[in-house]
Amino acid sequence: MIDRLLQHGIGGGGESNTKGIQRGEYSVLSTDLTINITISPVDITKSIPKIFVCATGASTRANVTLFKCVLTSSTNLQITRYSNGATFTATIDWEVIEYNNVKSLQTGLLTLNTASTNIAISSVNMLKTDLFLSFTITSTYGLSEIMQIAMQLTSTTNLKFTGYGSMNYSIQWYAIEFN
Repeated sequence: MIDRLLQHGIGGGGESNTKGIQRGEYSVLSTDLTINITISPVDITKSIPKIFVCATGASTRANVTLFKCVLTSSTNLQITRYSNGATFTATIDWEVIEYNNVKSLQTGLLTLNTASTNIAISSVNMLKTDLFLSFTITSTYGLSEIMQIAMQLTSTTNLKFTGYGSMNYSIQWYAIEFN
């Protein structure tokens, strides 16, 4: 792990691969389905959005408590969920990381409704590629039915996604390869 961090310029005293990080917090209203947050301009071919959700309230439905995020432009972070909940609120901590030394950034929106699927990507160096994802569910399910999504780089040209049975996931994914 330390070798990988050093390879990406983290902790080794060399140049960092991180150009900048923007962070913020958003208090979700029970009626919010789509949230647009204005950010300072970033190069979306070198940037990754991330969210961390702390849910409160009485809802136990996964379609209410799961969120996904995407950069829709160089100045907009969009956060969405499938449906709202009258007794649900959440706090979303978000960040947008802009990187230096990016060789390629591949991203996509995947609908997964089987236990697993593979998608082809352009060839990457597996030792220099990091993966990120966020997802929501496009049907009503209880939290007891939720399993996390696994995303794995199984070869230089293949991403494998694994979910729970036949649930309907909407997944925003990113594969960022460094020089």
